[in-house]
Amino acid sequence: MKKKRWLPLSNRCKTMKGLFLIILICTVSSPIVAQQQIQFEPSTANFTIKNAGLKVHGTVGGLEGFMLLDDQSTDLNQVGGTIDPETIKTGIELRDKHLKKRDYFNVKEYPKIIMTSTSLKKNSKTKYTGNFDLTIKDIKKSIAVPFTFSKQGDSYILKGRFSINRLDFKLGEKSLILSDNVDIEMEIKGVAK
Repeated sequence: MKKKRWLPLSNRCKTMKGLFLIILICTVSSPIVAQQQIQFEPSTANFTIKNAGLKVHGTVGGLEGFMLLDDQSTDLNQVGGTIDPETIKTGIELRDKHLKKRDYFNVKEYPKIIMTSTSLKKNSKTKYTGNFDLTIKDIKKSIAVPFTFSKQGDSYILKGRFSINRLDFKLGEKSLILSDNVDIEMEIKGVAK
């Protein structure tokens, strides 16, 4: 059986001092990013889709979520939120009821649409491009969204437009009269507290 070899006390102290110094350097040199969380104010998303050659405009409400800002630069670090498809309105009640059923949003089984940023790139003072995971029903897709982000007084405002293919999320079936593409426009406001 081998005997354990112990370092002399003076060498052990030097080793401990060296280890302590390395830990201290790593702790001091690693940046600590302070972030501020801004809650969304209640708002809606607007959408447009062509049906029989005509543009149908609608809204979806119940938007809840947050923005994470870098405390030093007030750059946007993350965005995430949900919206409630039960609130869909297109101006025709019969159509709204149909959109909530199983072949479209299936709101009984999937009460929330979820959108969370996976990366954000600042292109200029107010312009960003974000990659987001969008989950509708049980389908998650990655989408790119160009948007603006600005501060007005105590309010932070995010405005973006993007398009999705409704068939990617099993929202209805292929149709000769209903477009596959849906244009979505959002304006989100949050106030620092």
